[in-house]
Amino acid sequence: MLRLILLLLISWPAYSRTVIVAPGGFYSNTWQQAQIMHLQTQQQLQTQDLYRRQLLMEDQQWRMDRLEDQRAEDNLRLNSLMMHQFSDRLKMYSRPVESRAKPAGKR
Repeated sequence: MLRLILLLLISWPAYSRTVIVAPGGFYSNTWQQAQIMHLQTQQQLQTQDLYRRQLLMEDQQWRMDRLEDQRAEDNLRLNSLMMHQFSDRLKMYSRPVESRAKPAGKR
């Protein structure tokens, strides 16, 4: 325990002193490079994110267009079916009524 206290008292000034670095020195240059790399990485990530979002939007738009086309085709089929049914009924009701009575033959 005493050794720990002595070690702490001896090493305290080494840890507490401030590091003096001249402006434009190694540390500041490295820090600036790190900041620049960080900003470049952030810009690349934002660009990739924007590209992915654009692809997702295009995919969603394509799916919506496809659904709209399917809906239009279904409406055309339904209208065509209804017209055929109407046409069949029209044909059925427009036929001349056939008489059931048979002509009298010679007796």
